[in-house]
Amino acid sequence: MENNTLCNRQYIDAALLKPSKYVSTDIDNEFYELLRENIRQNKVLKPVIATKGLVIRDGYARTKVCKELGIPVPIEYCEDACDADEEYLRLSHNLTKPMKHFERYRAYQAIRTRFKVTKGTRTDLTDNVAEYKTMIDTLGGNGKYFSRLNYIEKTAPLVFGNDEKKIAAYKKKIDDGELKISGAEKYLKEKVKQIENKKAIPENVEVITDWVKLFQKDSRLMTVEETGLVDAIVTSPHYGFGRIDYDNAAERVGQERDVDSFTEAMKPFFQASWNVLKPDGSLWVVIGDCVREGEYQNAPENFLLMMLAMGWIINDKIIWQKIDPQPTSPFNRTICSYEYIYHFTKNKDFVYNRDWLDEIPDETITTYNHTETAYPLKSLAGKVKNSLITTHKSSTAGIRKKCEERGFFCTHNATYPIDIPLYCILASTRPGDTVLDICTGTSVTGEAAVQIGRKYIGYDTNNQYIEVSKVRLEKYLNN
Repeated sequence: MENNTLCNRQYIDAALLKPSKYVSTDIDNEFYELLRENIRQNKVLKPVIATKGLVIRDGYARTKVCKELGIPVPIEYCEDACDADEEYLRLSHNLTKPMKHFERYRAYQAIRTRFKVTKGTRTDLTDNVAEYKTMIDTLGGNGKYFSRLNYIEKTAPLVFGNDEKKIAAYKKKIDDGELKISGAEKYLKEKVKQIENKKAIPENVEVITDWVKLFQKDSRLMTVEETGLVDAIVTSPHYGFGRIDYDNAAERVGQERDVDSFTEAMKPFFQASWNVLKPDGSLWVVIGDCVREGEYQNAPENFLLMMLAMGWIINDKIIWQKIDPQPTSPFNRTICSYEYIYHFTKNKDFVYNRDWLDEIPDETITTYNHTETAYPLKSLAGKVKNSLITTHKSSTAGIRKKCEERGFFCTHNATYPIDIPLYCILASTRPGDTVLDICTGTSVTGEAAVQIGRKYIGYDTNNQYIEVSKVRLEKYLNN
């Protein structure tokens, strides 16, 4: 062939070469077709790097094309290497090429192994320190970046039960940009805590006192005989559309990928709520929206239509405005900094207390800001104006610390600040009434209820959440 004479290279039969186990055999189809056409047109071909044992260290795609076309491949020989050095040598040829996250991580680890750099090692004392730093700088990335990838690499087998296909699929999502590295690390950390909790928390957890009842049960199965007549329900149903893992594997409620499936899944919960609520009682639902595939899902609006079709009356629509919302991405729209609070009733004649503020003791009842500093409950009045409640986001730092002191972890993140249930309960119940949350989580609604003299019933299928609720409510359980 013409290109055989363009330079002084050695050519061999491509079929004789085999890839190193460290060489990726995944080839982008578009790239492969372009490469094939270039080689077919006798363009100068970059040589394949291979050991004298004919093991490909760099150039698998070029070798494959030549084998397919039945033409010899140009080759440059390099020294054979043991397995410990093989990946380092292969990756060192590719440091300036674009790399995916885990390929860069493997290169980082290989370079550190090559130069005998371990955790705590002073790199300025490393042999050939200039060469090491040059390679690390060329590779790119910082310590935090590689630390996160290392955590994912080491932890994924534990979380996915050493299922290689699941591990590979998860890492591919990160490499392809479907998952952010920080988000993937956070997800795995929470999963590890859940695994540890299964060792530390009893399989079945329940609390029954005169004032507090916590059931590890599905609230769709509630009955009047079991719960008694309920004066008010304050809840925020599971709605994650795949973004939030509520660790309810059996039910998968809140994992629905579209709003129609979500509203359909909610029907039995709110039919059961209808059955246990007094005729003059109130149902308060906190619900927000999310963006998927570039569009708002209109979950609150669709949920409202579903409730009206079931016979519920919408008495009030309140906006919960968050002072310090989490930033959202991409930045092609405003940050969604609010959720709705819907007030439903069964009848037009219902309990409603317009004078709740005048009935509050000054010193015994508290609300909290985002730092969990206690404030007199009367400060809540300043946050409630017309159809708007303004609060900081909730903090779970305090409850997490208490749980860790008791030997397990709080893995529940989706909580609202206590101001929300306090307002709802004060506006629609009297002292001694019964408040229910059909998705109790860590029982923020429960804390609001019992501290202002209401009885509380909470339902959740997750034993870990019930155990956290016991910690949150412990001072009330012991009275």
